[in-house]
Amino acid sequence: MHENRTENQTANSALICVGLSHRSSSMQQRECLANVVDHWAERCLQACPDGAEWALLSTCNRIELYLAIEGAPADVVTELRRCTAAVTGLGEHELADTFYISTGDETAEHLLSVAAGLDSMILGESQILGQVVKAYLRAVERGSIGPALRGLFRAAIRTGKRVRSETALGHSPASVSSVALDLAAARLGQLRDRRLTVIGLGEIGGILLKIAKARGMRQVSVVNRTFARAQAVAEPGWKVYPLEDLPAALEDADIIITATGAPHPVIRGEMLAQALQSREQPAGSAHAEPLLVIDLALPRDVELGGAPLPGVTLIDLDDIQRHIAAARAQRASAAGDARQIVAQELARFRSHLRELSVRPLVVELRQRAESIREQELQRTLRFLGDVDPETRAHLHHLTRALVNKLLHQPTVRMKRMARERSAAESAAAARELFGLENNASQY
Repeated sequence: MHENRTENQTANSALICVGLSHRSSSMQQRECLANVVDHWAERCLQACPDGAEWALLSTCNRIELYLAIEGAPADVVTELRRCTAAVTGLGEHELADTFYISTGDETAEHLLSVAAGLDSMILGESQILGQVVKAYLRAVERGSIGPALRGLFRAAIRTGKRVRSETALGHSPASVSSVALDLAAARLGQLRDRRLTVIGLGEIGGILLKIAKARGMRQVSVVNRTFARAQAVAEPGWKVYPLEDLPAALEDADIIITATGAPHPVIRGEMLAQALQSREQPAGSAHAEPLLVIDLALPRDVELGGAPLPGVTLIDLDDIQRHIAAARAQRASAAGDARQIVAQELARFRSHLRELSVRPLVVELRQRAESIREQELQRTLRFLGDVDPETRAHLHHLTRALVNKLLHQPTVRMKRMARERSAAESAAAARELFGLENNASQY
């Protein structure tokens, strides 16, 4: 993958987003892409010019690749479609219906809206902001992010935080985890005395356990591939199982909520059937109580073989999406306030990009000034003859300080002009004023 981007990339970098979400695709389609997401990202990057910035946002409800490339995006967009079709096997029409590709301002506004929770399955959902932060930090760690995407992701994170703190959309925010427990309560009634088994301790599993504790659930079992991790998060009195003891954990549950990152199902139909047979039957009943299974994983954790299993109610992410669609209207008013924040931060980001665009010009100006300073200093030193090291150091300091002070206001004003008007006009004016080579076409 491309790793040779530089800090001199500017607002000429075209922003691109390619991906799919719960709005455009089914869970099965997202699941299919999740299984090949790294290969897909690599193929997409091969279609980009060298030095492209990139960041990958991958959650249970969206998979999006953000790019910043030098030059016009049209040819790259065409290649991104071809690469996506090749990796996913989707035809032209299905690809058009499922995947979206945006460029420029549309991409910036989209990511800001995503971080604000405006594009989530649950309007105002709080988990997505943390996922945007993680995507940014992973890109920083990889070294795949540069000035354009760094500014974009920082603007998105700032937007999400403002929405959380300044609007009602951030008050008691809903999440997939909280909706899952709400659905369980709707089907089973009071959850306090129900037995809950949580499988997987990623972000969703961690939030589930916090909500379960807050709701006073006492009979909780934690299952995780890393047993020590499960022990570390379990409250006193909770049960802990390693993943290899999953069948025993299933028998000890009324509600199973699974959200692992496994690339294949971890619960098969025969495993649930065995759990049903082994569960204790309520007094006076000939059958065990129904088992509620909520699968929040992508790819899915539960595989029933295509047929319903008597005694088991299965809820997946598509079911949750249908359940919460009607509730979105309740947050519509607060969403308006959030959209105002998105608009403010988008304008701020545009100004940042325009300011960023004059960075090469500022660098060129300072390099010219440094070259002149060094030439004139060497001429003066030759004229002075034998100068002791201390005096030489003072002269270097003096001339550098003069250059920095003389260039400070022009630099500040160039950046301000770029923020407030056309970056090309600002660059052309500065080049004319300082007699720099006219490369205004770059801007």
